Amino acid sequence: MRIRVFDYRANLGGGARFAVELCASLKELYPFLKFEIVSFGKALARYASLVEQYNLQIPVVAAPPTSICQRIIADSDSEGVRYAIGSLRGWGIEAPHEVVEDCDVAWFPWVHGHLLPQRAPEKVIASFHDVIPFQFPEIFSRIPTRVFVCEGRNVVDWMESGAPVILTSHATVDALQDVLGVKCKNPNIIRLSGDHRVLGPELSATVPFESKLKDPFLLYPANLTGHKNHEMLFRGVSLWGKKVPLLLTGEGTQALFKKFSWGRVRKLRSLALTLGFSLGDSLIPLGYVSTSNYERVLRSSWALIVPTLAEGGGSFPILEALRVGVPVLCSDIPVVREQIDFFGGDVIWFDPYSANDIGEKLDILFSDYERYRRRSEEQIPNLTRRSWLDVARDYARIIGI
Repeated sequence: MRIRVFDYRANLGGGARFAVELCASLKELYPFLKFEIVSFGKALARYASLVEQYNLQIPVVAAPPTSICQRIIADSDSEGVRYAIGSLRGWGIEAPHEVVEDCDVAWFPWVHGHLLPQRAPEKVIASFHDVIPFQFPEIFSRIPTRVFVCEGRNVVDWMESGAPVILTSHATVDALQDVLGVKCKNPNIIRLSGDHRVLGPELSATVPFESKLKDPFLLYPANLTGHKNHEMLFRGVSLWGKKVPLLLTGEGTQALFKKFSWGRVRKLRSLALTLGFSLGDSLIPLGYVSTSNYERVLRSSWALIVPTLAEGGGSFPILEALRVGVPVLCSDIPVVREQIDFFGGDVIWFDPYSANDIGEKLDILFSDYERYRRRSEEQIPNLTRRSWLDVARDYARIIGI
């Protein structure tokens, strides 16, 4: 059976990792499966790098989208250019028909920004993660209205197509109905895993600011998208008194070091400096960190904090921290509640819209840290374990393996 994986976005926040983890696990369980990852441009390069990192024998194949405009949307470094073309010519990338047709299963692991294939629909399955831009249009106000409309129509097309579309939480099912009016009568919900397939001995030689990892630091791993809520985190940590440095990982966070920046980076940098943060000292933005080095950073952290306003299936970082006994402070929102209800674990909840509450909960942890750390370590054996092999078995049932 030949399974082609189509993804022209390769989202570093978790989408690309999800696709590679699942391919690796399906291949381990069912060696007769033949995989190809189909992409283009920078997304193709990201997948090639991940496949090499995971030491997988999976071809990564270039297949340009069907139109020149779509190729620019897929590969341009300029968000403005992508949105301008999307507003004028339509938003969404279409995989070449012949590449979709010439396989047994065409899997789209990241529906967002992809058009539903019009040919061979019986071969298609897809994974849908969230409706966050539609839940928080004020945060994503830079996205032109026409792009929003096109993407909303694309999502509805996918959900009403009859193709198996797999979701990761009941919270996303509810959000689909609330914001797009899509009713999922019998949703396919498959929860993800917080495990990493690649960890351990292949650590890179150094991590930026390596010396800082020897002292306590508060860790927030996330890109700078608005719903990740860095503004409220900065305010909360400032009210708390910056008692330990705040270390940021995630794509784009390193741009906070730049004196001359624009857009959201400029606003966040200005806010941080106004609140008295010292870049490289009380605020350390590392940028994207490899899987192996992230494990080192996580295990060295004083605590993990996740002030997100929304997620699709929950938070990878929360599961990862629980798994290694790092204390967790996190947003009290439905999708994270659902995640913790399933996997177990004690965390410190806070209101992500309240800087005061964030600061107060940090102080609670700080005042009795040894007890919270011990509790985090002792609860590890009681957590519900879910591996990527478990996820793969659930997908196999839907694929029909």
